[in-house]
Amino acid sequence: MTSAAGALVAAVLLLQLGFFASSVGALLTPFSHEISTAVVAPAQSRDQILAKLNSLHGNPVHAVAVKDEATARSQIERREVDAAFVMDPAEKTDTLLIAMAIGPAEADVAAQLAIVLDEDFDRQIKVVDISPPAEGDRHGLSSPDLMVG
Repeated sequence: MTSAAGALVAAVLLLQLGFFASSVGALLTPFSHEISTAVVAPAQSRDQILAKLNSLHGNPVHAVAVKDEATARSQIERREVDAAFVMDPAEKTDTLLIAMAIGPAEADVAAQLAIVLDEDFDRQIKVVDISPPAEGDRHGLSSPDLMVG
């Protein structure tokens, strides 16, 4: 084997090792960035909620205002957003709509959102999965709804 062929084989092996290490790292520590989240809230609360969500450390969320829950659900179903926070001003419990089929890292971010919203705005958050993962998906949760707060 010539030295050029040996160098080529070594380079290919190093490249494969790099891809392998990257894949394992991504599986062990999934990271989400700018999970798109629709926000449905009265005008007096909406700006504060948007500001809080968009200023979270590490930018895990990109929150945008939408006019109503039906629009938010439609956007989740069309994959325009990954989650939606729906504030109910008449109650103390709001809803965080998610689609668990988006993946475990995004679902984790959605759960963290529920905690942030609960703590910062002193409201209970009901998480509702409107698009559960397929049967047999090992990353799905055992319950589509959970209550935080």
